[in-house]
Amino acid sequence: MNYIILILGLISFAAPRVKVENAWMRIANKGMNTALYLDVTNLSSKDDELTDVSSNISNTVQIMKLISRG
Repeated sequence: MNYIILILGLISFAAPRVKVENAWMRIANKGMNTALYLDVTNLSSKDDELTDVSSNISNTVQIMKLISRG
């Protein structure tokens, strides 16, 4: 979990027009589903879109998004 938050922080540092915060992971036992939740804020005036996610520790990765403007 700490590694994931560190990587998300580095992404925010490398691309200052995107802010990642409030990351937390729902932990599960082996063979059960888990989830990583985070808030991504676009700080620029241009639209950005998250188009892909991947994982080397999971067979399935999904993007669920809630768009909030304002």
